[in-house]
Amino acid sequence: YKNYEDWYQNDFHVEHKHYLNRLLHFIGINAAYFFLFVAIVTFSWKMLLLSLVSFPTLSVIGHKLFREIRLYRR
Repeated sequence: YKNYEDWYQNDFHVEHKHYLNRLLHFIGINAAYFFLFVAIVTFSWKMLLLSLVSFPTLSVIGHKLFREIRLYRR
């Protein structure tokens, strides 16, 4: 890509256009913050691990599911 606008219009915007993908990103980000907060309050390593895993996991699921939906629509 030559610049940020080119990348945003051709890659980022297309990958995040589907509402389900955006929803899973939203849930993953909020879950990560929630688990991080709980980990800090309770000193729980399990919650800290969940905070580090929740966002990437839900984001990957969103992208994979979005790609499958996009493939079936063609």
